[in-house]
Order: sequence, then C-alpha cells, then structure tokens
Amino acid sequence: MLLSITFLIASAESHYFHTDGVAHHHDLASVSGPTWSSWTSWGNCVGGQKIRTCNCLSNDSNICQGVLTEKQICSGQIWSSWTAWGECVGNKRTRTCDCISPDTYHCRGVLSESKDCLTIVTLPPPTTPGAIWSSWSSWGNCAAGKRSRTCNCISSNSNICQGVLEEKQDCAEEIIWSSWTSFGDCVRGKRVRTCDCLSGNPSVCRGVLSEAQTCTPAATPQCSTMAMYSLNACLNFQPLCFSWWNVNHLRQAQSCFTTWRYSPAYINRFNNLFGNFMRTQG
Repeated sequence: MLLSITFLIASAESHYFHTDGVAHHHDLASVSGPTWSSWTSWGNCVGGQKIRTCNCLSNDSNICQGVLTEKQICSGQIWSSWTAWGECVGNKRTRTCDCISPDTYHCRGVLSESKDCLTIVTLPPPTTPGAIWSSWSSWGNCAAGKRSRTCNCISSNSNICQGVLEEKQDCAEEIIWSSWTSFGDCVRGKRVRTCDCLSGNPSVCRGVLSEAQTCTPAATPQCSTMAMYSLNACLNFQPLCFSWWNVNHLRQAQSCFTTWRYSPAYINRFNNLFGNFMRTQG
C-alpha cells in the first residue's frame, strides 16, 4: 500500500518528508535521478495553495516509498479588476480587465465590456445673428407651462456650429375654453352640458363645445309606478281600461313610455287600442 508523503522544503540543498510518521532527511542527489520521477505540473490554485507531486520509482522501500507532495502559496485570482468606463465614442463606452493568471488554460488576453451611452454635443450660444446663427424664431405656444424658440446654425463650418439651438422659458397657459356648465334636464333620454371658446384666436377654437350623456327622466306623478301597473293591466285585459278612456290621461301615459321603458310591442298594443279614440277625441 502506497503512503502519502508530505514534502517540506528545508533549504535549497535538502528535502524532508514523512513516512509512517517518522521524518527522514535526504539530500537532493538522493531524491533526484532514477529514485524519484519528475515533478508533475503545478495544479490549480485552491484555497490559496497549489500542489505538485513526484512518485517513488525505486523498488527498495528503504530508499523511498509512495508520493512526495510539494505545496506553494498562490493567488486564485484569474482576471484583474475592471478599468473605469472610457469616454463615450460613437454612442458606446468600454471598460476592460486583463488575464493575470500565468496558466493560459484558464484565461488569456483581455476581456472587453461595452454599453450604450449618449454623446452630448455642447454648442456655443448665438453670437451675431446672420453671421453664425440665425435670428431666434417666435416663441411657440405654451404647453405644460413651457414655451420654446429656436435658432439655426447657418455657418458652413461644422467646427463653428451645428444643428439647432433651443431656448425654453416658463409661461402661463392660455385659457382656451370656459368651465363646463352643469348638466341640463333629462330630455328624451339625454342631458347636455356646454363650454364656450374664450380664445380670441379663431384658429385655436370657436363657438361652443357640447357634451351629452344618456339619462333616465325622473318619475313624475303622471309617470308613477302605480299608473304604469294600471295601464299594463288595461293593455292585457280590456275590461280594466274603464279609467283610461280619457284623452289627457292617455297623452300623459305616452309621455311616460321612455320612463317606463315600454317595448315596441306594448306601444303598438297601446296605439291599436286607443289610437282611434285619441284621434276622434282630439
């Protein structure tokens, strides 16, 4: 059975190793050569240490046994820290980190990372109108408490100016429309409210805005639920119509059809029953 031997460096000329718990000393001449194999390559850095080994090649256990192990302190870091982000060029900026591991199996060269950015061009203010920059345009309409005006670069030399300058200032928005009126009465299932144009500029607004919404007319004494039940009974059983042979009552009932939500079939039944009577009694 092979025993693991921990190899400790005592000096440049000698080695110590343990076998069966007993420390033995050999000079390098006795370790190198045919007695021991060549050292393996250094292993990966784990826990701040890396290891290499060599094996006993001798059949004489009094000379050597098992495996020699050598440990060396190391750094497990493979890549350097990222550099600071570079300047924004072509709407991109970049940072890099370098491979700092001597083992090309782990890494080599440089890592590069980029992200989008906005290139800001700072333009000089206008100088003499007509020379480099045009005159300012008129102020635009007030929107969200701001209005703006612009001037254009009129120089053919892009090193002097480029594009458009914009200036903004606070403003009070013009009141264009009046407040809405209250909704009016419910007429034929609709009620209306309005607002008026207050601007003196007819290209902005003119006249009156109108808004309508559906509604249900409020019940009146003539459109009471009791009157609806009475007319329903009459339309379904004519002997119960004795109190409805009155033109005024019938016309009041017609004005209640929307309130009562009469169906077309009920309205036709009403007209078939009372139509001639109402025309002759006029």
